[in-house]
Amino acid sequence: MFNHFELFDYYRIDRKDFERLLVATRKLYSEKNPYHNFRHAFDVTHMVYLLLTKANALMYLSLLEVLALMLSGLLHDVDHPGLNNTFQILTSSELAIIYNDQSVLENHHSATAFRLLNRYNITSNLSKDDKTRLRKLMIDMILATDLAKHIKSVSEFQTFLESNLTLDRDKEEHRLVISRMLLKCADLCNPAKPFRIAKYWAEMIQEEFFMQGEQEFAIGLPRSPFMERGDSSLPQMQVNFATYIVIPLYQAMGKILPEIEKSILPVLLDNREQWKGLLEAELSFKSCDKKTLNE
Repeated sequence: MFNHFELFDYYRIDRKDFERLLVATRKLYSEKNPYHNFRHAFDVTHMVYLLLTKANALMYLSLLEVLALMLSGLLHDVDHPGLNNTFQILTSSELAIIYNDQSVLENHHSATAFRLLNRYNITSNLSKDDKTRLRKLMIDMILATDLAKHIKSVSEFQTFLESNLTLDRDKEEHRLVISRMLLKCADLCNPAKPFRIAKYWAEMIQEEFFMQGEQEFAIGLPRSPFMERGDSSLPQMQVNFATYIVIPLYQAMGKILPEIEKSILPVLLDNREQWKGLLEAELSFKSCDKKTLNE
């Protein structure tokens, strides 16, 4: 994927250094995390690639934004502990203290990403201006993956599109906004996959939620929503996630990338209907079970 855009040649990135970066990055994505592991990092990076190529997002960006997006896809969740921002803040974790309760994990991922890039000389041959811009781009994009800010981000993007009926590739602000939203789309792409794959990722994030819920219970915290094993509906969670988080994002991006509207949104909507069907079956079963108990 990096080869396709000739990033190694243009930015004089040594391939051996890049291989060492990949090895170190993979080690920092814990396999103990059912969801936030290296498979997720690869999945997001691949979706970035598809959005740039198949959805033609490349036409809005310079090569530096492409480099920033590909690296951010790879590193956006690096060293994820499997416990979300709320847990970090409620437990006054070391990370929460360092980052003052503000986008705790996203700040940590960004800081870790740049330590890795520096350690393996990935940006050593970039010009000073390009290095500064790359850092600005990656920090902006990775911090924007904080789901607590998602609805506001999508609303601001919709306002941006209404105020800028024609996007200008020569305007740095326009490229930054598009880059930010592309990474968000890639990060939240699971519900837009074929249902078998979407269901796998949904089960993985639910399992990671349950693991957090068990830790919360163990230290005397109330379990967070959807994090109590045996008392959480996966279909309900996925219907809500698609309806309020993912579909509005992809609908907004579809306004500037018609391929999203044509190829991705129909899959998203069909998957939501399948989850609704599973939810109806689940509710029907619970209703019958309740009647049986009352008889």
